[in-house]
Order: sequence, then C-alpha cells, then structure tokens
Amino acid sequence: MIRTFAIAPIALSLALVGTPALAGSHAVEQSSTVSYADLDLTRATDVARFDNRIEGAAKRVCGGTPGRSLKEKMSFSACYSDALASARQTAEQAVAAAKAAGQLASLEAR
Repeated sequence: MIRTFAIAPIALSLALVGTPALAGSHAVEQSSTVSYADLDLTRATDVARFDNRIEGAAKRVCGGTPGRSLKEKMSFSACYSDALASARQTAEQAVAAAKAAGQLASLEAR
C-alpha cells in the first residue's frame, strides 16, 4: 500500500516593505494573514474568493484607502501593486499545489 502525505498551508501572509505607514521618516513593514482554510482551491469560484481576500488584505495593510494628496495616492498605489504582486505569486503556488493534490488523489482512486 502506498501512502502519500500532503501538508497544505491554510494561510497566506502578505509581507510588505515600504508601505505608506510611516514612523518618522522610515517606512514601516506591514503584514496581514489571508486564510483559505475554508476554500477549495481546485474550484474557480473559491480561487476568486481567495483573490478577493488578498485584494482586501492588501488595501488594509496599505492604509485602507488612498489619501487625498497626490503623494499619498502614489504611495498607496505603489504599496497596493507590490502587495498584490507578492501575494498573488504565493497564492498561485497554493492553487497549483491544491490542483496537483487533487489530480494525485484522482489517480490514486483509480
């Protein structure tokens, strides 16, 4: 009998450097954890939910909404873009792992 074990992470951490949250003249690193324990990442609807959670977390760690000044808007935009790029790369790995695990389970069931 062949036994396979898969360890599935249940949360994605968004770590950002250079966010608009400033302490004096230094940027402060912000992070947020996005859980996907309740999602089936082999289903497109759940992947979309996961992406919505990532977008919301990115907005929160970047200060919620862009400020009124051009500098604040540019800072928010840069932070948000960086956060999404970083988080989506990790999220894509989680989705790929879930799909691979689902395919493996399908093969083992045969």
